This record gives sequence, structure tokens and C-alpha cells, in this order.
Amino acid sequence: VAAVCTRKYVPAAGAVAPEPWARRGTIQRPGGVMGYATVGRGPALVLLPKLGGWINDFAPLAIQLAGDYTLVAIDPPGHGTSQMVSGPPTVQTLSESAALVRATLEELGIESFVLAGNSLGGCISATMAALWPKTVSRLVLISTAVYPKDPLAKILEDEAKANPRNYADDGTPLQRTREAAMATFGMSAAFVDEMQ
Repeated sequence: VAAVCTRKYVPAAGAVAPEPWARRGTIQRPGGVMGYATVGRGPALVLLPKLGGWINDFAPLAIQLAGDYTLVAIDPPGHGTSQMVSGPPTVQTLSESAALVRATLEELGIESFVLAGNSLGGCISATMAALWPKTVSRLVLISTAVYPKDPLAKILEDEAKANPRNYADDGTPLQRTREAAMATFGMSAAFVDEMQ
């Protein structure tokens, strides 16, 4: 998959991007309504977007991979067309989110799959792979940080050393320049442009 994913989908100037999904829908599950979209043929490739993202984050990928995979993009709980049962503020663990995604896949009849997640979607994906390893044939994590929780003292110590700082004195995240973000996260200009 990685070799195919390096190509960037660029619509012609002024063109409207085509609808890549053959089917969209929602599934009512205990805990919420889960939104999904599918397209393609072949082995199942399940896609979970980032925090604040949604199914269409994967539209360019769907256009390129639908000939080789059955792509199933799922909006995580509280994102896109998925809705949580209770109103905000709602806190849900990664395990609870993973269980809702798995229940959605079961409802769609998908038992074994390649699982790819971006950021929060990657955290949910890693949790699913840990909880149900027999269902995940391969795991693809994109921009995902999965590690033991740092103690608050270490976080505060790292922040005191950060230049530029990441947070204001009141804890509000500070905006980063493109250059600062590239330096902080070790990203190249080409990578940043690709993400835009």
C-alpha cells in the first residue's frame, strides 16, 4: 500500500473532485450512530481519520486504491457523520471507540482487514489490533504517537525547555509557524506540502 500512496491526487484546476465512494451509510450501535463509506473490490482496507477528520479525508486514496482493495472508511465516534448518544462533553476511551468501529465492521460483514489510521484513527487502530489481533492482517499507522503516558512533571519540564514554546502560561496551545512545526516534528517541506 505504501508505494501506491506516495502519488498525490491533484484535480485539474477548477475541477470538482469526484465522489469516490460507491456507498455511504450509517449504522446504529449502542453508544452511537457510526458513519461509513465503501468502494472497490479486493481485500478490505479499513480507514480511520484523524481527530476532527472525517471519511472524505481519504477520498484521494479511495480513488487510487479502489481497483485493488475494498476500502471502508469509518468516521470515529463524534466525527463526520458519526454521532455519540449523549451530548457534549463526552469522553470515550480508545477501547470504547475501537469497540464501536469493530461493531460497525461486523455489521458490514467484514471479519478480516488491513487497518490504517491517521493520528487519532491510528490510536484507535492500534487499540483494535491489540484487542482483536486475529481480525487485523496488517496495521498502518500514519502520524500516530502511541507510547506510555508521560508524567506531568516531565511534560512541564519539556515545555520549559521548548523553544519556541508550545503552550501559553494558561495552557492554551500556541500557533506554530510552518518552519517551527517542521523543526519540532522533523518534517520536510515536501511532506508539509503533501499534507496540505
